[in-house]
Amino acid sequence: MAEKQYPQGDVALPTTRANQPILEHTEDNHEEVIEPEELKALEKKIRLKVDLRLCTIGGILCCLNLLDSGILSSASVTSMPKDLDLQGTRFSVAIFIFTIASVVFQLPCTVAVRFAGPRLWFASITFCFGLITLCTAFVQTWRQMIALRVLLGISMSGIYPGLTYLVSTWYTRQEQQLRFAFLQCGEVIILATGTIVNYALNHLNGQAGLAGWRWMYLVQGIITCILGIITYWWMIDFPDQAEKSFYFLSATESRIARQRIRSDRDDVVPDPFSWPKVLVNFTDPKIYGFACMFFLLNMVSTSLNYFLPIILQSGMKFSPDQSILLSTP
Repeated sequence: MAEKQYPQGDVALPTTRANQPILEHTEDNHEEVIEPEELKALEKKIRLKVDLRLCTIGGILCCLNLLDSGILSSASVTSMPKDLDLQGTRFSVAIFIFTIASVVFQLPCTVAVRFAGPRLWFASITFCFGLITLCTAFVQTWRQMIALRVLLGISMSGIYPGLTYLVSTWYTRQEQQLRFAFLQCGEVIILATGTIVNYALNHLNGQAGLAGWRWMYLVQGIITCILGIITYWWMIDFPDQAEKSFYFLSATESRIARQRIRSDRDDVVPDPFSWPKVLVNFTDPKIYGFACMFFLLNMVSTSLNYFLPIILQSGMKFSPDQSILLSTP
């Protein structure tokens, strides 16, 4: 089997006894002595830097994962169904067509992260997501709405799977769970605050000739486009390409960051890509078990997220604004 080729200047730091210095070879072949205490402090500093750069922007992007569902559920009790003739099952079609598009494109979009690079990839799909959200403010028919929902599902399909992949490359197996929990917190925050924002934007109904639901899409679409631009400079690359990130790690810190992962599982440098290596994972029965668990977990929560305002308005006779606001808890 071919030996993995590590980035130039990287060597495996030797295993040492406690309190023994470590020799690290720099890119100019000079030896740099790193004491164990200094190495431990550097690893902690690197982990904090990764947290501040990756987990912050990652949490924000995960918020966007539920931004669309929050807008659509709030808009469902405004004039949107009448304006777009979303009668009968058309509203439900607008929901599930988004999910189908997202599921179909999740695997290829996750693979694309490695080829395009995290900074360019996440910035591009976030900007596209914001642009499509912005365009939704100007649709005139339910057919246009559903067409944009398909494009929206495609653009969003690479966010959470891609972030999961990127996080797993920067942290040891023991450190990953806390970071994934942080990303999930972003989704909870947007669920709690998004409806409040929609409630406020609905009060712009009639301003500039736009309905309240159109303002929801317009304002939050613009904000998402801006976040997409910021993502290009704030997001970081994979560990083997860490030097390409803007104002991130020094050369020594990059080598130590790679060594942390290499010591944990030796996959800093990925194997050459091939579809058989990807598809072989579908033979693992655990995947289908986790898929069933995830489906059951989200079936109730997603239904409530989309249809709670409608239940409050049509079933419990609350006003549209009250229905939006009462969906916050």
